[in-house]
Amino acid sequence: MYCWNCGTKLPDFANYCAHCGSARQGPPAGRAASETGKVVKHAVDSGVAAIDRAMRAAEPHLRSAAKAATDAADELAKAARPAAQRAAKSTRKA
Repeated sequence: MYCWNCGTKLPDFANYCAHCGSARQGPPAGRAASETGKVVKHAVDSGVAAIDRAMRAAEPHLRSAAKAATDAADELAKAARPAAQRAAKSTRKA
């Protein structure tokens, strides 16, 4: 159990918090707020960890897709270069 007032982990036998001196069982509203805060923190931490795992799993695929797109753009530029040069040359003659 944790102190309702400061959040310090309490030993099972403690009646008071060694850190802040609060009684183990604080006011019901204080206990509820403390427990709600812990649940919310756990939910946020779990969500962040899940997103982190998903991003790590997706990273190699995203890198591969970015490389494929870069390679395709390079190939397109290489293929278009002669036509662009011919167009530039024909406009200079005119």
